[in-house]
Amino acid sequence: RMKKQAFLIGVLLVLIAEIITLIVFALQAPDFSQDTVAVNEVMQSVTEDFNILEEHKNTTALDYVVLDENGNLLYKTKSGLSESVNEAITHRDTILNITTDSGIVGKVIIYNDGAQTLQAQKRTAIIILSVAIIISGGICIAYAVYMYVTMIRPFRKLKGFAERIAGGNLDIPLEMDKRNLFGAFTESFDIMRSELKKARIAEAQAQQSKKELVA
Repeated sequence: RMKKQAFLIGVLLVLIAEIITLIVFALQAPDFSQDTVAVNEVMQSVTEDFNILEEHKNTTALDYVVLDENGNLLYKTKSGLSESVNEAITHRDTILNITTDSGIVGKVIIYNDGAQTLQAQKRTAIIILSVAIIISGGICIAYAVYMYVTMIRPFRKLKGFAERIAGGNLDIPLEMDKRNLFGAFTESFDIMRSELKKARIAEAQAQQSKKELVA
């Protein structure tokens, strides 16, 4: 009974964990907003270094591309970023004008990493659900093994024992294991076998005594 309760509690806990993970993932809205402070820092540093971009260094966690007023690439923090305004619009990147005393001299395209963030959240949810499913499967397999050991195998032994009794074989005792659910029945069946064997022996002795008396 305790093992059955432990199994039910384990399955219930795993089910609750799966439900909570699904609810959290369903209710969690992806955040595509940019860090305003970091964006301002990028704009300030790019504006100051616009004429010496070969010496420019990115001091933020953002990735971005710098274009001149004609759309030519001047600087990028890494490869794989949007290198034109059209690509930036498609990718929903942030596009800002670089303004100096002489007017607009170029553009900064700040990479939108919202898709990567959402993908990471999906991977996390998939990992959690996969672990929960594996645990659920392990618990079910363990419970199936427990049921086989405590119910199915003892029942098969009782069935085989009953067939031997019906065939008249009363010499082989039934192995008793009180840990399974048929422990009490096993003991009762073996007592029945012993009593039947005693009755057969008594009957044989009575027959022999009768023969001797007649003789």
